[in-house]
Amino acid sequence: MRTSNITREQALALLREYNKEGFHIQHGLTVEGVMRWYANELGYAVTKSRSIRWKRSFSRRTSLPD
Repeated sequence: MRTSNITREQALALLREYNKEGFHIQHGLTVEGVMRWYANELGYAVTKSRSIRWKRSFSRRTSLPD
């Protein structure tokens, strides 16, 4: 699994640097929330540092849910 060394605060600063309209900032934050929800549904855990790690063994889920 790939990981990133960028913090959420750094990512938000980059988002705001390159996107000046409020709609784009809100869209980015919405996408963040949706991705966090999908990570949880697919068996990943969001840690306190907001990084995502696998929390289930592959033997428990071998295919995507219906």
